[in-house]
Amino acid sequence: MYTTNLLLEKRYVESLEDSESSPPRGARPCSFQNHRNQEDFMSTRRKFTKYLVIIAIIAMTTLVWGCKQDIASPIAVTSITVTGAGGALTVLEGSTLQMSAVVLPSVETAPGVTWSVAAGLGTATISSTGLLTGTGAGTVIVMATTNDSSAINGTIRITVLSNRPSITSLFPVAGAEGVAITTDIEPSFDRAMNGLTIISANFTVIPTGGSAITGTVSYNAETKTATFNPDANLLYDTIYTATVTTGVEDSLGVAMLTDKAWTFTTASEVLAGIGPALLNLRSASNFAILAKAGITNTGDTLITGNIGVSPLARNSITGFSEILSLDQTSAISAYVTGKIYSADMQEPTPSTLTTAIYDVETAYNEAAGRVDYAVDSERDAGIIGGQTFAPGIYKWGTVVTMATDITLDGGPNDVWIFQVAETLTVSSGAKVILTGGAQAKNIFWQVGETVTLGTGAHFEGTILSKTQIVLDTGASVHGILLAQTQVTLDTATVTALNE
Repeated sequence: MYTTNLLLEKRYVESLEDSESSPPRGARPCSFQNHRNQEDFMSTRRKFTKYLVIIAIIAMTTLVWGCKQDIASPIAVTSITVTGAGGALTVLEGSTLQMSAVVLPSVETAPGVTWSVAAGLGTATISSTGLLTGTGAGTVIVMATTNDSSAINGTIRITVLSNRPSITSLFPVAGAEGVAITTDIEPSFDRAMNGLTIISANFTVIPTGGSAITGTVSYNAETKTATFNPDANLLYDTIYTATVTTGVEDSLGVAMLTDKAWTFTTASEVLAGIGPALLNLRSASNFAILAKAGITNTGDTLITGNIGVSPLARNSITGFSEILSLDQTSAISAYVTGKIYSADMQEPTPSTLTTAIYDVETAYNEAAGRVDYAVDSERDAGIIGGQTFAPGIYKWGTVVTMATDITLDGGPNDVWIFQVAETLTVSSGAKVILTGGAQAKNIFWQVGETVTLGTGAHFEGTILSKTQIVLDTGASVHGILLAQTQVTLDTATVTALNE
């Protein structure tokens, strides 16, 4: 490029030299010679101007081309990572959480992102600077989209937590029938409450067409449960409405959003239950299977209801081919008609499971210590096959084996509690048979060690095991499995208590 410029300049200089040194052809008068010189000068000038224009064009082209080479081509964004301040994945209703986005590569030519939020089970808003405000409890998806043409985005799921207390379980449950007239009424909360606000004015029990009954109201901080203990037995065959008002507050002084009211019906005098008081499973009753160390499945098991593991993670639940939900609070499986929960899922699942596991341990200890009815100890030395059991409490200090069928004979409101200090083994094909209207929801098996149901065995009631529960091939349970270690299933069937 520069060589061309030099050649042009050289050619111009040579043309000037030629015009000055070369003599004219033939003799010419002086005036004519001057005129000719002027014409030559003008011609040379025109050529010079032409060359200058060409040189300028070439120089400008060279300059522009060189500048283009100096400007970097745009670098496309490849990824965006979105995080909450301090790694937070939750925000309270009405509170804020600052979101941030890391854009890669970091030398992108269109810096900055546009923030947006999509409602899920919850709702929230977000500012142009990424300040998220929770507006409704549940999960939301926060998205940061790059401002360049790539439209790359990054997302994160944030759970908006209710800043108000709520009731997680009821006893008796809403709509319950045949409730014993000696029953205490117990709602459990999702957090620690201010016990000074759980008083008779804020917790009432009223029979249909009557006035509020009197009773003692108390609060158990460990179980987060309020108890209404009536001063006298409830009336037979009567619908009661229990109400917890917004006068109750949590430990931070925050009240419930609305009153909580539910109804239940007591048993008729003819059908009044026999046996100990019903065991309150609290929030553990929301599960078909709940374990601390894992749930393992082999074969075509079918479970009606929810299953959960805590404090272990989802990888401790095996053999279910589960699919995680979009909000990452649960999973589904072809083997489970309900949902699957684990402690590593998004809130509120971990908190819910922590409470449920605590309720399992509480129910186990309560069942083991029950003496509110005559206790039949060491019956048949723990060899119970072929026996018939009336409602009551049965206690063994050693192992219990069930080689053949047993029968539980009683009414629909009668209650059985079996207390087994060591293992409970049910032989293949052996069954628990209910007669007289007995119901599985009123049967409880508290076992200090492993419970094993052999091939094809069938069981009725709730099993509370201190260690492991094993269902061999084809075994079935109409009830709930609550294990403080693990549950192992092999082509088994677990059917919910309301089925």
